[in-house]
Amino acid sequence: MTNGRGKPMPSMPRGSNLPPTTHNSDPLMDEYAEEAGRAAQRFHDMRAEIAKLTDELETWRRRAMTAEDGLKRGQQREEALEHKLESVTAKLTHERDVYRDRLTTLKAEFATAGNIILHCIKVSEDMMSTGERAEAHDHLEKLAQELDEPLPKVVTDGPRD
Repeated sequence: MTNGRGKPMPSMPRGSNLPPTTHNSDPLMDEYAEEAGRAAQRFHDMRAEIAKLTDELETWRRRAMTAEDGLKRGQQREEALEHKLESVTAKLTHERDVYRDRLTTLKAEFATAGNIILHCIKVSEDMMSTGERAEAHDHLEKLAQELDEPLPKVVTDGPRD
């Protein structure tokens, strides 16, 4: 048993282990002596119990503080992960918007280029003879076949970060 400061407490002899009194005293004094011995033993037992409970209290206090520290670390990690999630979400949203804008621009440019090509073909057909038209048509067929070929991997993968 410890005294609450980590030092062992001296053991007190129990009332029944006390040496018998050798002097002839009066019975009232003997009764007081026995009661004093029992009171001293109770006091010693209470101090031992207090020391034991103090040690237990300190153990629980340390556990509680450890748990609080763990909780704080968990909350900080959660906040960091939420911040990172918001950052990544904002970045991906921005990239998506840039790609959408670029796609819209490319579609408009292709539509304009297609209209120009069709207009040029129509004008050239009006100006060409039948043989020239067939030759131009064959040339356009070759261009269409080249456009149907798969795009290079660099184009299909998109931009690198």
